[in-house]
Amino acid sequence: MNLRFILALAFAAALNTFALAQDKSIVVASTTSTQDSGLFGHILPLFKQKTGIDVKVIAQGTGQALDTGKRGDADVVFVHARAQEQRFVSDGWGVKRFPVMYNDFVLIGPKSDPARVKGKDVETALKTIKAKAAPFISRGDRSGTHSAELALWKAASIEIEKDHGPWYRSIGQGMGAALNAAGASEAYVLSDRGTWISFKNKGEQWQQAVSIPDQWKNEIRPIMQLFVTHCVGSFIEEKTNTLAWHYRNTQVDLGFARSRELINNLSQLIQNTQLQVIDGNKVVEIRMAGFDKGTITLKILHEALPDFVLCIGDDTTDEDMFKVLEDPVYTANTYTIKIGSRGTAAKYTLPTQQQVLPLLKKLQTCVNSKKNVNA
Repeated sequence: MNLRFILALAFAAALNTFALAQDKSIVVASTTSTQDSGLFGHILPLFKQKTGIDVKVIAQGTGQALDTGKRGDADVVFVHARAQEQRFVSDGWGVKRFPVMYNDFVLIGPKSDPARVKGKDVETALKTIKAKAAPFISRGDRSGTHSAELALWKAASIEIEKDHGPWYRSIGQGMGAALNAAGASEAYVLSDRGTWISFKNKGEQWQQAVSIPDQWKNEIRPIMQLFVTHCVGSFIEEKTNTLAWHYRNTQVDLGFARSRELINNLSQLIQNTQLQVIDGNKVVEIRMAGFDKGTITLKILHEALPDFVLCIGDDTTDEDMFKVLEDPVYTANTYTIKIGSRGTAAKYTLPTQQQVLPLLKKLQTCVNSKKNVNA
């Protein structure tokens, strides 16, 4: 498939030339594709050297970037959805639109190609993916790429937002995160070619076993360690793809206050990266976007085809599993349980962890009784 799109600059109407001259800096709200492809990393140092102007990039989906421009929080909007750009200028939010360059979209999938779509035109490929219920990751973030994906489904006579099953997962995140999620779940995904070319986590089989870049931990770990030093009882837990700062054993008010400080510090540090901060149950976790329990749950469901699913969790990160299992395809055979009283997507709740083991023992008794009856 070779579907081209134009990236354009729209100068926001609120651009303050006096402030620009004084501060020598501007804010650019840009599609994530230009960030994830490495374009800004290459051209911004050259621009700074030539003009002396610092550029702060806010990487967002096209819709979010245009909203940022409307609020006056950006001087320049750099996006790729022509109709939305033209409306942005005609409605008075922008001064002028400049076409800059083009990119195109590619349909990416696992090397095993479970839907057998390699070599097909995109409309046939999408129809086949849907017919075979092959896993598909959608950005779902109102970006230009998301808009293009929806248009392609429509061109294939499929209203995907109304007519989809658990095989189709909308993650509401940028291109890099969508590629990571597709890699983890061996799914198909629509990507802009620039981001795909520069993507560092292609691997051999598009699966979770691929080595995931974790250099970011070296920058985050010392910050968390500082909070451990200043908050007695807290500790760091390191997993393959995450770092977590736990404060369940700290003095309540101090632990909560320190957690707010940590979240604020981390949120500022990871702007324009593929990392995300999770505010959990007495834990602050940071991880690569797209690598979550929901992604792995989908992978297991498609591979194992279980007759019965029991999903129990007590943390914010477990909500990714609960949301995946909300789909009507699974509801007849699936039981999701949240431990605690906080809002949840799970069907059922248990007040405390101490009630889990008795529940499992009762289930075991029921299973054994059924076996005896059938014997």
